[in-house]
Amino acid sequence: MKSPRLLLPPPSLAAFALVLAFSASALAQTPADSASAPGPTPVTDSSVPQVPGDPAPAAVPVPPPAPPLPKFGLPAKPASVVEQDFIGHRYNEPEDTGGWGWVKLPEESWKKAHWVTLRETPGIAVAPWRTGGKRDSDQDYEYRLHGYFAPYRVYDPHTDEMLEVLIIDSVTPIEGASPAKPLDRTPGPDERKPHSVRSSFRSREF
Repeated sequence: MKSPRLLLPPPSLAAFALVLAFSASALAQTPADSASAPGPTPVTDSSVPQVPGDPAPAAVPVPPPAPPLPKFGLPAKPASVVEQDFIGHRYNEPEDTGGWGWVKLPEESWKKAHWVTLRETPGIAVAPWRTGGKRDSDQDYEYRLHGYFAPYRVYDPHTDEMLEVLIIDSVTPIEGASPAKPLDRTPGPDERKPHSVRSSFRSREF
């Protein structure tokens, strides 16, 4: 009687069974083992490729935040400036130059008046002619103005002159609603050079 032979699986099936056993062992690895596994070396500057074995590049310093941009605008009111009441005489030159008219202190003569331009503040105080629609709508009217002289002058390209600036916060008409007598003054600053902008008006008593 012949002895029974031991039947073995073909070699290919044995190799497949070994692969399955190894995979099952790998899947049985715990999360703690995965967390303890060393990770890749961090690179401070991601733009520089890291070659295995080379030291990590030096940390790139972070620049400080940029300072805020300066706010541009007109100079603020100096602390030493005191606002005053002025009397103003409106005169619009025919060529629509930058001058508004003359202003003086209430107790002064018109001979000491200054030729100025006004710095207006919309919603607070604006030149009265704006409500009339035309620059000469309040020609020779007089007003009580409250404000102060600016610590700077502005350039008028129409006359090539530097004008004094009166910064106003209120304007009130005086002498009723009718124009006053024209001043016997030549419009423009005292240092005005002769040019075509001139006025012709009646003489006024002081």
